[in-house]
Amino acid sequence: MACSAFAWWERSSRRAFTLVELLVVIAII
Repeated sequence: MACSAFAWWERSSRRAFTLVELLVVIAII
């Protein structure tokens, strides 16, 4: 389920948004 959501995120996003970047954004917030 998480994998399919991540694949959908990559398709919808113009740039490749990795899980690491997502964790960094959450850490900053």
